[in-house]
Amino acid sequence: MDLTLKLHARIAFASVLVLITTACNPISPAVNLPEGSIVPCDAIKSIPNPAADLVLDCLDGSAQIDLADIQGPAVINYWGSWCGPCREEIPFFVDIYNSNLDGLTVIGVNREERNRADAEKFIKDLGITYPQLSDPTGASKALVGQSIPVTVFIDESGQVAYQHNGAIKSTDELRRLILEHLGL
Repeated sequence: MDLTLKLHARIAFASVLVLITTACNPISPAVNLPEGSIVPCDAIKSIPNPAADLVLDCLDGSAQIDLADIQGPAVINYWGSWCGPCREEIPFFVDIYNSNLDGLTVIGVNREERNRADAEKFIKDLGITYPQLSDPTGASKALVGQSIPVTVFIDESGQVAYQHNGAIKSTDELRRLILEHLGL
């Protein structure tokens, strides 16, 4: 099995584990965190996988998450504060997160940020309140490609159901992709 398929399988497996281990303690919009808070990664459902592929730090410093361990259903959005299309699509992810879709985990991955303060300002300015991982070296390029934004949809079994390259244009488009690929 090639590295990409192996990683996608591990990401899917991890996603299932995350859901199982955190299903009773999710962070949801009901927590009433201030908009733009750097959120702990407790809400990321994962299944420990002894063969780590790509471990990223939670942007708040609370944990490390192996992308292969993320359990679905989950939507993982790769972004950078310097990326104009990323800035345009983030409000759609905030809308989906705030709608509290049954069982859906929304995760951001800040990629290749030169200055952590820029990522924190981006989060605050756009009112993001879902967990964020940090990929300062761009190691995730090996999994999802060179450009951002990229959005990966992880199904309940922890498998990559779909990868959307480029910006999502509306909340309706994101809802349609979630329904189509994750059944939610």
